Amino acid sequence: MWTPNVNNHTAHKATTLVDTLKKDILSGRLVAGERLPTQLRLAQDTGLAKSTIARAYQEANSEGIIKTIVGRGSFVAGTSDPFFQAVDHPTEVLLDLRLDYPVTDLNPSLSKVLSQIADQDCRSLLTYQEHAGRLDYREAGVKWLQLNGVDRTADDIILTGGAQHGLTVCLSTVARPGDVMLVEELTYPGVRESAEMLGIHLVPVPMDGDGIIPDRLEEALFAHRNAKVLYTIPTGTSDPFFQAVDHPTEVLLDLRLDYPVTDLNPSLSKVLSQIADQDCRSLLTYQEHAGRLDYREAGVKWLQLNGVDRTADDIILTGGAQHGLTVCLSTVARPGDVMLVEELTYPGVRESAEMLGIHLVPVPMDGDGIIPDRLEEALFAHRNAKVLYTIPTIQNPTAIFTPDDRRLQIADICRKHALFIIEDDIHRLTSDIPSTPYAMLLPTLTFFIGGLSKVVCSGLRVAYVAAPRPMIKTLKRRIVATHWTLPPLMAEIATRWINDGTATAILQARKEETQARHQLATRILGPSFLSTKKPFVTKNTASTYVWIDLPKEWSAESFITAALLNSIAVLGGGKFSGDAGALKTRHPFVSGRST
Repeated sequence: MWTPNVNNHTAHKATTLVDTLKKDILSGRLVAGERLPTQLRLAQDTGLAKSTIARAYQEANSEGIIKTIVGRGSFVAGTSDPFFQAVDHPTEVLLDLRLDYPVTDLNPSLSKVLSQIADQDCRSLLTYQEHAGRLDYREAGVKWLQLNGVDRTADDIILTGGAQHGLTVCLSTVARPGDVMLVEELTYPGVRESAEMLGIHLVPVPMDGDGIIPDRLEEALFAHRNAKVLYTIPTGTSDPFFQAVDHPTEVLLDLRLDYPVTDLNPSLSKVLSQIADQDCRSLLTYQEHAGRLDYREAGVKWLQLNGVDRTADDIILTGGAQHGLTVCLSTVARPGDVMLVEELTYPGVRESAEMLGIHLVPVPMDGDGIIPDRLEEALFAHRNAKVLYTIPTIQNPTAIFTPDDRRLQIADICRKHALFIIEDDIHRLTSDIPSTPYAMLLPTLTFFIGGLSKVVCSGLRVAYVAAPRPMIKTLKRRIVATHWTLPPLMAEIATRWINDGTATAILQARKEETQARHQLATRILGPSFLSTKKPFVTKNTASTYVWIDLPKEWSAESFITAALLNSIAVLGGGKFSGDAGALKTRHPFVSGRST
């Protein structure tokens, strides 16, 4: 039964209760048709006056949010969606014609191609790749598009994780929250999921037997001046963060991105051969959005290593931590909302927030991470703050470690304000310092992202998201909007490596390598960096990068230029600023991975 978290000290309790009701419906905590508690029961559970509950229910009724039936009670308005019933509740009893499942008997032999890959040097498949896809992959794409009558070069093509993912990235490229996308009056249901996640409004255009009616398309364009794109099924400046990925170079000693050491990657040939020797035809079919049960059970084991205790029903699989961040953020926040971040933070969070139309507000830090009083101030200043994004263990880029007493303070503040937490602890397993995840301190409000790329191998694009159970349904819809499902082969490899101990063995090897590289970095930088009361180097031997607080005579720009002249590439503090407006200012900090 619904029990909202309402601040009893606010002056507008009924309005606050209605806002909480809306948020819980949007997040998926409440679903269409769900029965709400009686006014008396809710008053007892929340401590609010019964008259306040009555006003809130009356307002929600008038807005169409809920429906009250005399003698039966109040229910969340709306109806369930048969499209998602088909996905989330497949059945072998029915002849299920709701989704267009390809005939699996016609699938090619996965065993054969896996054996071919395993017989070659396939180590590069476990490393980070160009965002658009490797050149030979795009050249294959040229051939495929030519079969579709589309003539392009490899430079005109990018690879995506399926057509649904392609739809989402294209839509977010040309439209912003509040814009309009025109669609055929009867259209693919998945387009609604992408549009809803991005805050883009759909406007249907009438059709006849030949498709969209041109005159009606003209009318729609005149009526909706903010229409930016038509979806149909008929038959800036250079960023050094992305330069580092898209234009890797062997000439520079490139410390801009945290590339895991490839020499420590496990044997891909071995695991592919193992998969090929078994019946692996199921890996070429559609999968459950949250991930197959055995894959999620492997995720339970992985999250337990991170100190997070959950069942398989509390976990979904995503295509890496960045994908996990995007689906979590789009689950709890809407375009125009605010996400609080550490004042220096992971640059990828800006990309997700920009795509979703969510504003970032940085919160000042000290040597223990986010300052609690400043978090309170930010929440009072930004009433539309919905979520806090934080990296409490080996923070990116500062390598700061947030101790448990500070975590308890942060958790108490988030609980008081009903603020969600996205805990992106990608480096947690490399630290031996005991700490309690926010996911255990505040499980009803925390999304924990446990990825594999930094501690196993970068090309294994799998992450496990532990979420509040009421949010799982909405998370699945966000998976539909962005990826449909995680590629099964990736999940299969991750599951095998977790279950047979390969993942933990690689983790231990990476921890030892990281400590050795930290010793080397300290020796190269020299003892003078550690001689002051406030060290120039944020030293955390479990971190794969160092954060240098430059002397006053150095600006970040001049240091970066001097390093580049010596064939060394590093990133400046502005690249990590949680305030987009600060990117043009000078920051006396630089960051680079340990060498």
